[in-house]
Amino acid sequence: MLTRTAVALFLLLSFTSMLSAQGTTPSPAPSPTSEVPEYHLTRVEIEGEVLRDRAVLKVSIDITVNWGEGWHTVDLRMGQAHVWRREYAGPGEMAPETSSKNDDGMRWKLRGIGDHQLVFHIWVPVKRVSGGGQILLSLPRLPSQLESNVKLRIPQTPLEISVPKETTTILDQVDEDGTTSIHASVAGTTAMGGRLDLSWFPTVTVSGDVQRVTSNWTVTPGTGSVSAIVDQELAFDSGRVSEIRVKAPSKLTVSELTGLHVKNWLVDKTRPGWLIVHLALGQSNKTRLRWILEGETTPGDSSLQIDGLDIEFSGQQTGLIDVELPNDLQLVADLDASQFVGRTAVANDSNSGRPKLQFDYTRQPFRLQLLSMPVVLATTVKPT
Repeated sequence: MLTRTAVALFLLLSFTSMLSAQGTTPSPAPSPTSEVPEYHLTRVEIEGEVLRDRAVLKVSIDITVNWGEGWHTVDLRMGQAHVWRREYAGPGEMAPETSSKNDDGMRWKLRGIGDHQLVFHIWVPVKRVSGGGQILLSLPRLPSQLESNVKLRIPQTPLEISVPKETTTILDQVDEDGTTSIHASVAGTTAMGGRLDLSWFPTVTVSGDVQRVTSNWTVTPGTGSVSAIVDQELAFDSGRVSEIRVKAPSKLTVSELTGLHVKNWLVDKTRPGWLIVHLALGQSNKTRLRWILEGETTPGDSSLQIDGLDIEFSGQQTGLIDVELPNDLQLVADLDASQFVGRTAVANDSNSGRPKLQFDYTRQPFRLQLLSMPVVLATTVKPT
């Protein structure tokens, strides 16, 4: 008869042999690789407009859940937002996190592997500063390759827009029908996330802001056409200048405008014959512009007029005009019909070697009137 100790030992050995034979030794559950996060944000897009004391915004946030069947808590931040409606689309469920207090805004819970989209209709207060306004909105964290996309309309023009340059880039700014439309991107790669910090101020354009304008014209007439390249240097005195208004030439059309600080330019719809140039000067007190002008001449028209590029509210405006002489035309300056223009010399161009006429003007609005006539080759006849 077996003793109790022998029976217990027999049962233990039998159970161990059975586990070994069946290969049922438990193994640890697989864990997700640390290189793949449980979720990540793929898009943050903000669009809206400023209405009096608030900015009404639509915020769209796309989130991809990579693994995990349970609930995932996502920091959305936006602590300054007042939410009045929300929308959801995705493969699972969503719910606000209410169990803990988050001083920096909202936390949202998601469940279900795949792509989720949250849309919040919110408003944030506008802080009044220096005659303009400011909006602040903390944003969720994005992967390093992505930035939040912002489109905002402000019912006021003209405006200077101010943003933190280390985190925010103004991609475009358009003034139309009394509204300033801004397109910007905001980096959100800090430990907490990004932050929309955008301020606007009325543009100050008063007499004396543009202290001095120096222009160098190179005019090239031809048969049936005329072109000009104008290099301008502008020096600024005081005030915050983000745009200038320029009188367009009477007979030439602007085909191109370039410059280090030029954002864009457009025709002033309220003032025929004037152009609006938007600048981003930063801390600079001077800038350079290059204008490319083109025009056509009518056969039989013996008059050529050069004028324009008068910058409104500027102090001193002077310039030099080089007129290249074509081989098939003779040009003569009509100084009686010109204004604020004097003739300086007849010289040869240092690059082309062709002869040119040189003029200068001492103020705007200048006008140079040229008379053209075909070159008639002289014929010598010798008696036979």
